[in-house]
This record gives sequence, structure tokens and C-alpha cells, in this order.
Amino acid sequence: MTRTPTLTPTQTPTRTVTITPTITPTRSATSTRTPTRTVTPSATPKPTTNDAGPVITFLVVGDNQGCFICPGVPGCICNPLTPTATPMSDAQGRPIFLVGPDGRFRLVVEGTTGASGSQPGTRLREPPAFPDGRPDLQAEASMPMGNGNSVVVDCTSSPNLDGIDAVDPPNFGAGASTTSALKDFSCRFAGNSVNTPCLLDSNGLATLGNPGAGPLVQFCDDVAAGQAFRTGDTLVTVRLRDFALNLGPPEQIIVRVPP
Repeated sequence: MTRTPTLTPTQTPTRTVTITPTITPTRSATSTRTPTRTVTPSATPKPTTNDAGPVITFLVVGDNQGCFICPGVPGCICNPLTPTATPMSDAQGRPIFLVGPDGRFRLVVEGTTGASGSQPGTRLREPPAFPDGRPDLQAEASMPMGNGNSVVVDCTSSPNLDGIDAVDPPNFGAGASTTSALKDFSCRFAGNSVNTPCLLDSNGLATLGNPGAGPLVQFCDDVAAGQAFRTGDTLVTVRLRDFALNLGPPEQIIVRVPP
């Protein structure tokens, strides 16, 4: 493992996201999770799938250097410190992550094989064309990101330059607008080898978020200015698909951006 995970675009050594709430009195770094229990998204059930596809083993928000244990600490060197407190969640058990007012951070998804036994897919952008017109990583946000432009950007030539339309309430229906939002969000992610992950542990070393779950894929999105999350609570819903086109169960988190 290397100390600096490989990820496109290249991260600066300084923090570009602030994650402010202090979780423990002994830690100088602050947590990605909020200490308050104010939730804006309504009690929206997760979209249903056939659930035979890949299982998400880790879905987290970290700072832009890939640190989720003690975000904002240069190099993520925060060992030894008091263990991370129990994460905050809403009434439906969805983790709440408080990010900085600029709405920028690193969003990380890890997954492994589901009941189908087929490998998780890694098709994030076109070309070549998706088998059914949709990517293997399918992510939705309940609020528009950036300017909310519904036009799918060409991530092969100009990544992260424009916004992403919302899908609210979350659903994976067959509509063209949903398909466009899925393609637009997916192409912002980079697929990382599990041997070169985009997260850092408390010693500042590259790590998987949940290695014990045996992840086979890791996807990382450095939320750029054009994709920045808006003030308030955004419900993010993510599911994965395998190479045999089986869809897995969705997972959800809430990203909270202060005024």
C-alpha cells in the first residue's frame, strides 16, 4: 500500500472540505457525522430491487484526502486517539454526514458479490454503451447538485464540470430523466482496485473502508465545485449491479450541508 491513494482527479495535500461537529472531547479532529438529530428528508422507503446483485459493504463520506476517521487532520495521522463515537442516524437508521458549507467531499462506495454469485460490474461511463442504457453503479440524490443540469456531461473529456439533476422521491423507474441522472452521477466516480483504495486509515495509509466484508470493488467520487451538494439535507441512494445485470439492494445516507 502507498500513503497517497491513486484517484482522479488528483487531490491536494490540504483539506478542501470541512467536517465540523466534534464527536469526542479528547479528539482535536472532527467527525463526519452530526451530533444533532435534525432530519429534513421525509420517511421515504428505499426503492425495491430483485436484491440478487452485489451487496454494498461500505457507503461513507470522507474529506477530500480520503480521511473518514478524523477528517481534516493532515495526512489522516490520528492514531492513537479516542475511538470514533457511534455515528448519528435518522429515525430510519440512515447515517447522517455533516460536510462543509462548500458542499464538497469524497463519496465512497464498496461492494461485493450478492446472491447471484456474479462479479460486481464496473461500467461507470459510456462509451461503450451500457447493456441496458444504465451504469453498474447507480446513485441518486434527492436534491439537485451544482446547477442541477439534466444534460449528461461527457466525463471522458470534461469531468465534473456541470450539475446533476435530482431524483425525488428516490426510485429506479424506467423513465428517461432517471436514466440520465444515473448516468450523470455514475460518470463522476472512479473505479479503484481494492489493492489501491482511495481511503486512509488513522495511520495515513491507504485502506478499504470495510475490508472484513471482502469488497471486490471500490468507487470514489471527489465532489467537484460543479457537483457541489446544496444547503440542507440530501438523501443519497446507491445500488450496484453485477455483470449479469442483477441488481443489488439499495443503501442510503444523508449528506447535510450547513447554511
